[in-house]
Amino acid sequence: TPQITSRLRHVRVQLAEIAAEEGDSGASEGTFCVGGALSLADIFLVPQVRNAIGAGLDVEADYPSIAAVWRHCISLPFIIETLEECGGIVQPSEPNLDAKL
Repeated sequence: TPQITSRLRHVRVQLAEIAAEEGDSGASEGTFCVGGALSLADIFLVPQVRNAIGAGLDVEADYPSIAAVWRHCISLPFIIETLEECGGIVQPSEPNLDAKL
């Protein structure tokens, strides 16, 4: 559908921009986006990867450095707990209107 195609295009652009920035700076070594501690960059990356997975992108194959940071981030209990509270690792296609805000 056009809506899915548009979403997929948007997610690809977002991840390509992140990957290009990472390639330019060489900052990520697979633990976090920048350096050895969680930062806002990681907090912004998590939902983008979640959207990419939900849109059917193969993040592992297309963006291996981003996938490594994603795996590390979702190993942190507070991040995985937050994702689970928001519908799971993969964003639901329909919002749960009964979910606690």
